[in-house]
Amino acid sequence: MESTRHRVPPELAADLRRWRVERGWSQEALGRRVRVSRAFVSNLECGIRAPSVAVAVALASVLGLPDRDRGRLMEHARLAGRSSPWRTGDWL
Repeated sequence: MESTRHRVPPELAADLRRWRVERGWSQEALGRRVRVSRAFVSNLECGIRAPSVAVAVALASVLGLPDRDRGRLMEHARLAGRSSPWRTGDWL
């Protein structure tokens, strides 16, 4: 069974892609603005990875998200951070 750690729910992943496309940006362009790789943006949009809190803050700022969307993104970043085995000791 594949782990669900560090994943973004499908609807939020789709929103990330929609917000980027609405601005006419490529994954590479968004990655440059947020200072992450194009591959990482792709992983976010596919729901494979969740952003760290710092990346979520940068995404929300760069994309100019309203408070409701910013809050959803931040909540998933916080949950992903709490589920990290390096923070919880689950790797022991």
